[in-house]
Amino acid sequence: MGLLRSHLANTISIFGAVVVFILLDQALYLYLPLVVAINLLADDLDGMVARRLGTSSEFGRYLDLVCDAASHSFILMVAAVNHGVLSVIIAPLIIMSMFYRLAKSASQDIGKNNGTTTNEYIVSIQLLVAVELSWGMNLEYMLATLACFSILTLNSRLPVRTLRRVMSDKMLLVFDGFLILGTFIPEIALTLLALHTTPFLVGTLRVISAKVSNRKQV
Repeated sequence: MGLLRSHLANTISIFGAVVVFILLDQALYLYLPLVVAINLLADDLDGMVARRLGTSSEFGRYLDLVCDAASHSFILMVAAVNHGVLSVIIAPLIIMSMFYRLAKSASQDIGKNNGTTTNEYIVSIQLLVAVELSWGMNLEYMLATLACFSILTLNSRLPVRTLRRVMSDKMLLVFDGFLILGTFIPEIALTLLALHTTPFLVGTLRVISAKVSNRKQV
C-alpha cells in the first residue's frame, strides 16, 4: 500500500502520456478530443495527488515534463497529418517550441501553475478539433495560427492568465470534466473555445505587438 501511495502520482502522469498513443490507429482519430481531454485530466490530477499525499518530488516534476513533451508532440503530429500540408509543415516547428518551453520550465521553479505553458495550446487544439469533428468544419488555418503564435512567443511568459491558470484544484477538475463533455456536446466545446482560446490569442497578439514596438524603438 505504501509503495502504491508513493508512486500513484507518477503512475497517473505516465498513464496520461501513454493513453494518447492509441491514436496510432488512424481509425481512432475521431476520438482525439476525448483522448486529449483524458491526457489533460491526468496531467492536472498527478500534481494534485502528489500534493495531497505529500509525495511531491523533483523526479515527479521532471517526469511530468517528459510526459508532457512526449504526449503533446504526438497529439500535434496526429492532428497535423489529418489537416493537410500546411499543418504538417508547421507542426514540427510548434513541437520544437514546446520542447523549448518544457526545458525552460525544467530549469526554473515553476511551482503550482496548473501544468506547463504548452497545456494552454493543447487545450485550444482539443477544443478546435472537437468543434471541427462535430460540425464538419475545416479549422486547419486556426491550428496553423496557434502554431505560429507558439513560435512567435517562444521567449515570453504565458501571455494571459487563462481560466485554467487561475482555478483552484476543484474548479480545474470541473473544467476538465467539461472538456470531456465537450467531445460529445459541441455547444460546450464551442463555449469553452470562446472562454479559453479567445483571451489566450488576444493576449498572445499583445505580446507580439509589444515585441514589434520594442524593436522599432531600438
